[in-house]
Amino acid sequence: MIMIVASLSPLALANSTVDEDIAEFSYGSLDGFEPSIEGKQYMFTNESKPTFSATGHLKKQWIEDGYPNLVLPFSQAYMNSKSSTRNCTNAWSQGDTDTVPSANGNVDATVQKISSNAAIFVEDGQILSATTLNDIASTFESTIFPTDTTYFGSMPDVDNNCQLEIMILAIDGGGGIGGYFSPGISSQRESVFIDVDDMSWRNTILAHEFQHLLHNARDPFENLWIDEGAADMAAYLCFGVTSALTGHANEWSQNSNMSVRWWNQRIADYGAGFMFLMYLADKLGGGSAIQTLVADTATGGAGIENLAANPQPGSTSIGTTMSQIYANFSAAVTLDSAQGAFGFSNLDLSEACTAAFICKVQKSGYNDQWANDWTSNSDSVEGWGMRSYKFAQGSGAPLNLMVSPTQFGFEGIIMSKESATGTWSMDRLRIDPATGAGTGLVYGFGNVTDETEEKKVIGYRMVYPYLLSMGAVNEDGTVPINYARWCPYSPIEDHRISGEHIISVVYPDNSIIDNYAVRLKEIGLTDEQIFYEEKKDGDSSESTATS
Repeated sequence: MIMIVASLSPLALANSTVDEDIAEFSYGSLDGFEPSIEGKQYMFTNESKPTFSATGHLKKQWIEDGYPNLVLPFSQAYMNSKSSTRNCTNAWSQGDTDTVPSANGNVDATVQKISSNAAIFVEDGQILSATTLNDIASTFESTIFPTDTTYFGSMPDVDNNCQLEIMILAIDGGGGIGGYFSPGISSQRESVFIDVDDMSWRNTILAHEFQHLLHNARDPFENLWIDEGAADMAAYLCFGVTSALTGHANEWSQNSNMSVRWWNQRIADYGAGFMFLMYLADKLGGGSAIQTLVADTATGGAGIENLAANPQPGSTSIGTTMSQIYANFSAAVTLDSAQGAFGFSNLDLSEACTAAFICKVQKSGYNDQWANDWTSNSDSVEGWGMRSYKFAQGSGAPLNLMVSPTQFGFEGIIMSKESATGTWSMDRLRIDPATGAGTGLVYGFGNVTDETEEKKVIGYRMVYPYLLSMGAVNEDGTVPINYARWCPYSPIEDHRISGEHIISVVYPDNSIIDNYAVRLKEIGLTDEQIFYEEKKDGDSSESTATS
């Protein structure tokens, strides 16, 4: 049995108000940018000499400047102002030159390779081999372009050339800044930038930055946790699992108390966004679902709720509110079950966190000894973070759970596994509106299967006292067992068992009667109605109060 608790503190949505009177171009600046502190490390890059994206830094500058010269190329107003057909009149040809605006300043560059959907510029004075240029072009056309556009939408074309400009220039030497997309340039041209000294990671950088360009064209106001999660998703969809990806994802799996929705530039923030976006794609319709999310200008949780309320064909229901969606996501990253919403089919999560595998959320507590009450450590959880606790080896008696948070806004779920079928069920903790405390009850808590022999049932546990009677042995060797629950209003049921099975009965304790009496009092019964004097024929001993 698994208990998962989460803090669902409210978050303000991004402000999408734009001052339309601002006409000044803002390309951003890399002055003072510290890649290891402010940048996002690319997947697949060398851990000893990491390479970072500067896009988040440049986008924050652009937002702080008030989204200067914002263009929404897929808005109805913009599309009405342009021809309905792509004419590609300004397409680049190999050998063309241009002065390209960048976050490093204006750069003189020459087109050294073209492909169906791209023009590769190289800064004048820098040299790239034909092999490298051919690899960039072929990988972009065969893998990056079709994959990214399937998940994040078609490429905009504000400059009428039908090409992505892949600008390769000197930025800061090997490592450090590997590349970026500058949203301030996107109103003029579709460009991404790659450091000429980081060519070993060129295709990863290109897949990552191309996603940022596609996302910004449709929803420039989107929260960073979704945009950056989608960028990691793009690299994964193009090139698979690497140690850098598992590093991002596992950092959150091992620290799942960190928020999925708060953005603090931590490695765990990238991993959380990646895991959540992969879950949405898995359950709500793959590339079509993520395209819909990207195209929705509602930000953060509002856009996700819109998607869940209008899922793609063949989707799995995961709820329609962020609370419900996050509860199912929390179960999936904890269990990775094949059962409906409680796992991933597009990721294979391992129990252990290693460089080779993305792992499940690591438990914050475990208990299988029930001689005494168990209490966890005092654990912190950020808003939209989570913790999970595993409980096993119960006696068959009910398990009472309580979570006592220091602040309001917590929710929790209990995931219980039916031992005979292996089926998981979800129940929510009851939250006391006066105190914020959460409580839950698991009936019949205990293990009745042989874990070493494919879940074969080796016995039946009766979790309340029963009156048993046995009938005559049948010809096939089965024995009819009649039993009645201790509560006189429970129905009598008939169970048949063969001789190879065993049956165990858990005897009642005082708490069963006490709890039953409390529940009867809650519905208005008095002690006189609940208890009666037991009469003993032929016995002069004093009678006792009995329920």
